[in-house]
Amino acid sequence: MKKNSKVSGILLLATLGLTSCMSNDFDLSNSEGTVVIKTSISDDVTVVTRAEKSQEELEESLLLWVSKADGKLVRTYDGLANVPAEGIKLVSGSYKAEAWAGDSVSASWKDKYYYGCSETFDITDGQTSEVRLSLKVQNVAVSVNYEQKVSEVLKDYKLTIGHTLATLEFDADNQGAKGYFMMPSIDKDLTWTLEGTTYDDKPYSRTGTIPAVKKTTEYQITITYNYDATTDIGGGYLDIVVDDTPINPTEDEIELALAPTILGLGDTNLSEVISGEANEIGLQAFMVAGASALTHTTIKSPELCTILGYEGQSEIDLLNMGKTVSDNLTKHGLTCSIMKYDDEGPLTLQVVLSEKFIETWGYNDYKIEISASDVKGKSSTATLHIIITQAKVDTSDHSLVWGSHSALLSGRKIKDVGTVGFVYSINGGAGKYVEATLDGDTFSAQTDELAPNDQITYYAVCDYNTEDPFESTNKKSFTMPVEFQLPNSSFEDWITSTPILPTANANDTFWDTGNHGSATMSKNVTNPSDKYKHSGSKSACLQSQFVGIGSIGKFAAGNIFIGEYLGTEGTDGILGFGRKIDFNYKPKALSFWVRYEQATVEYKAEGFINKGDPDQGMVYFALLSDSQDKVESGKTFPVIVKTKTKQFFNKDGGNVIAYGECVIDKSTDDMDGEKEGGMLHITVPFEYVQGKDNQKPVYILCTFAASRYGDYFAGGPSTMYVDDVEIIY
Repeated sequence: MKKNSKVSGILLLATLGLTSCMSNDFDLSNSEGTVVIKTSISDDVTVVTRAEKSQEELEESLLLWVSKADGKLVRTYDGLANVPAEGIKLVSGSYKAEAWAGDSVSASWKDKYYYGCSETFDITDGQTSEVRLSLKVQNVAVSVNYEQKVSEVLKDYKLTIGHTLATLEFDADNQGAKGYFMMPSIDKDLTWTLEGTTYDDKPYSRTGTIPAVKKTTEYQITITYNYDATTDIGGGYLDIVVDDTPINPTEDEIELALAPTILGLGDTNLSEVISGEANEIGLQAFMVAGASALTHTTIKSPELCTILGYEGQSEIDLLNMGKTVSDNLTKHGLTCSIMKYDDEGPLTLQVVLSEKFIETWGYNDYKIEISASDVKGKSSTATLHIIITQAKVDTSDHSLVWGSHSALLSGRKIKDVGTVGFVYSINGGAGKYVEATLDGDTFSAQTDELAPNDQITYYAVCDYNTEDPFESTNKKSFTMPVEFQLPNSSFEDWITSTPILPTANANDTFWDTGNHGSATMSKNVTNPSDKYKHSGSKSACLQSQFVGIGSIGKFAAGNIFIGEYLGTEGTDGILGFGRKIDFNYKPKALSFWVRYEQATVEYKAEGFINKGDPDQGMVYFALLSDSQDKVESGKTFPVIVKTKTKQFFNKDGGNVIAYGECVIDKSTDDMDGEKEGGMLHITVPFEYVQGKDNQKPVYILCTFAASRYGDYFAGGPSTMYVDDVEIIY
C-alpha cells in the first residue's frame, strides 16, 4: 500500500524491528517475528478549523486488531498508548491488521468514524514486517448551499436530512458546514425535507431522497431558485441539485504518532535501581526509538557530567553535540550511535556506558535522566538509576495492607546476605526489629497494630543478630492514613430553603433526601430537628406522610440516603445511590443513634405490608465495586433507583462487596439497649460476600427510611430521628 507523501501517519509501534542494525550484545530474540504497523488517518477537513476530536482523543479511541489469515483474533489493543512499544511479537504465519478510530455516531456535525484494513502479511522467524494501514472516513458526508435567490422567496427555511435513526438540520446559518452520517444496515437512502415560509406566510414543504448513498462520499446539495412559468413558489421553481464526490483525503491528514520509546538493552532495566560496587555493575546500555525523526536526546546528571569533565554542567544533548564533545564521551567510555534514519532525520539512537567507564565512578547515587523529543512535538523520559555503594541491602517503599491497621515494608538485596529484615519505630519510639521474607532480590515484612496518624520510620537490615550486621542508611518514613468517616454524619449542616437539604452547600452534597419531589407539594419529608439528638444541636427527622392535595398525591416515606436525588418522573423519583470513597481500612460495622416512633400502616403494598399492620423502620447499607456503574443525568452512580419502574437496589447484585441492614419493628422506647437523649444506639455489622472479603470497595451506600416499604408508597405516619452515623473499623 503506497503511502501518501504528506502522511507521517499513526506509527503504532516505535520502529523497534531493528535487530539487524544492532550489535549482537543486544540482539532481541529471533524465535518470533515482529510487526511494525504504521497507520495514517485520511481526513477531509483542515485540522485547525474543525471543532471535533483532538489528536489525543483520537489516539485514545484507536482500536487495533491483529488476526490470523483464517480470521482468528490473536491481539487487540485499545488506545494507542496501550500498543506495546517493544513491538508486536507473533509466531510465524499469515496475519491481517485492522484499525478503527473516532466515534460511530448516527448523525453529527463533528464526530467521524475511521476504518482501515491491511492486506494479508507474513511473519517470519527473526524478521521484521512493516504494515501500513490507511484509515479512511466511513461516514456519508453532506453539505448544503443555498443560492441568494432562495432567501428572496422563502424565509425561516431549513433542509432536514437523515435516516431512520437520526437527522441534521441545515439552515442559512450553517450552510457549507458538513454533516456526517453513519448509515443503519436497513437504510440505503438519505431522505430530505425542505421547509420554510413564503413571504405571504404560507408554509412550504418538499421531500425527497438521495438514493443508494455511499460511505466515504460527500453529497454537496445546492438549492437554487429558477424563474419560469411553472408553479412551486412565486412563479418560479426551487431546484435541488445533488453532486456526489469522494471525500478528498489529500486536503489534510490527521497524523497520530507514539512518543519516542526509551528502552534498556541487554541487562539494563530502566524500571529498577542498579546498585553495588562499581566493578559489579557491568555494561549498561539503552536505546531511543522514534516514531518520527528525533530532534533531541539528552542525558541529565550533574554527577555524570562531573566525571566527564564538565563541572557545573548538568546535561548533554547527544543528538546535537559537536565532535569535540562526542570524542570526549567516547574517550571516557560512553558511546552514542545513530542506528537508523528516515528522510527527516535520525529515528534510532543507541547509547552504551562501558563496564570500564562505570568502574571509574565513586560512591554516589547517579540518577541519569534520559529525555527524547521528536519533530511532532512528542517527548518521553526515563531514568537510568545506578547507585555505587558498599551496602548489602537497601530500603524500598512501603504499601498499606488492605483490611487491617498494617503496612508492608519492602527492601532489596544488593549482595548475598543471610537473614534480612527491618528496624522500625512508631512515633519516634524505640526501634523494633522484624524479620523479612526474601523473594529473589526483594524482601518484605508486615508491621501490625498500627494506628491512624502514626508516624512510621524504618530501614532495611541484614544479618541483624550476628557479629557482622548491616544497616541501610536509606531511611523511609510514612504516616498511617486516617479512617474515613461519613461527612455531616451528625446532621448538623442543613440548607433550609426549598427543598430542605442535609448539606451546607447545595453544589456539594453527600447525603440527600426525597424532599426534592415532596417539596413540589409544599412538603419536606426530612427535616433538621432539635427535639431528639445524641450530640451537637440537631438530628435528622424523617417523617412518613401523604404528600399531595386532597386525594391527588402519594404516600412518601421520610428518608435520608447517601447519594443524590436526580429527578422526578410524574410523582416518582429517580435517585443515584452511593458515593465514591477512598477506603484505607476495612469497615467492620455501621453504628448510629436512632429514635423510632412507630405508626400503623395506612397505605398498603400488596405482598409486602397491609393496612393496619405496624409500620417498620428500615436501615440498610453496602460497600460496592464499580463493576456495574450506571450513568443517569450525566452523572455516574453504582445504583440508580427509579420508583416508577420499580428499579431498586439489589443487595445480591454483582457489585455488592458487603451488606448490612436493620429492620426496626417497634418503637425504640420499647427496645432494650444503650440510650441517651431519648435515642437508642445500634451497631450493625457489614456482612461480606463470600470470596469478596479482601476486595477493596469503591463506593459506600446507606439509607434510612421511616417506612420500610416507602419505595412502594406504603406505610404509615411513622417518625425516625437519626444522629451520629459512624463506620466502625
